[in-house]
Amino acid sequence: MEGQSLATSIFRRIPSGIRFVCLVAAMCSAALFCNRSAAQDSANEPVYPEIGPTTHFLDHDVLIAGFAESGWYKANIPFIDIPDKQIQEVYYYRWRTAHEAQRYTGEKNGWITTEFLGPISYSAPYGGISAAAGYHIAEARWIRDTRYLDDYINYWLVGDGSGPKPAEDSVNKNTTDWAHEYSFWAATAVLDRAKVTGDFAFATKLLPQLIKFYNTWVAAV
Repeated sequence: MEGQSLATSIFRRIPSGIRFVCLVAAMCSAALFCNRSAAQDSANEPVYPEIGPTTHFLDHDVLIAGFAESGWYKANIPFIDIPDKQIQEVYYYRWRTAHEAQRYTGEKNGWITTEFLGPISYSAPYGGISAAAGYHIAEARWIRDTRYLDDYINYWLVGDGSGPKPAEDSVNKNTTDWAHEYSFWAATAVLDRAKVTGDFAFATKLLPQLIKFYNTWVAAV
C-alpha cells in the first residue's frame, strides 16, 4: 500500500496534459498488443476446406469419438456406413493413424507423411520413407484438402525426398537418392490419385519427373 501511495503521489505531480498523453499512449500500446495477439491466434488456427452443402445420414461425432482435432476429419475424410462394427472401427482408426502421421516440414517441402511417429535412422529428410509412399498416396487420395498429397508427391519427385543419399548398405547401397531407397509405384499412385481429384494437370506436370523416377530403377537393375 505504501508503494501504491508513493506511485499515486508521483503521478499526481505530473502536469495533467502530460498525464493525458501517457494515458493515450498506454491505451494504444494495449490495443496494438491485443490486435497482434488476435492475429497470431488466427494464423495458428487450422484451415479446413469448405465441405459445401451435403446430406448427413451418419453421426460423425460418434464415429470419430475421442479423436483429437475432430474438425479435420469432418472436413477431409469420407464417412461411410459399414455394417460390420469391427471393420468400421478399423476404418476410422486407420484414418486417425494416417492423420497422426502427417508432418509439416516447412515452406520448402510442406506436408509429408511419415511411416513411424518417431525419428528413424534410415529415413529421408524429415522422416520420409519411400517404402510406404505408394500406400500413403493411395490412402490419402481421398482427403478433400489436396495440399497434403500435392506436397508429399512433390517431396519425393522434386523435393528433399528426391535428394542424394549415401550408397551404403543400411540405406540401400545400390541407389543414390532417397526416393529410390525402397521401391514404390509412383506413377500408378499419382494417376490413381488424379482419378479421384480430377486434377490430371497436376499429374501430367510431373510426367518428366515420373519418367526419370522409372528410368532410375531401370538403370539400377
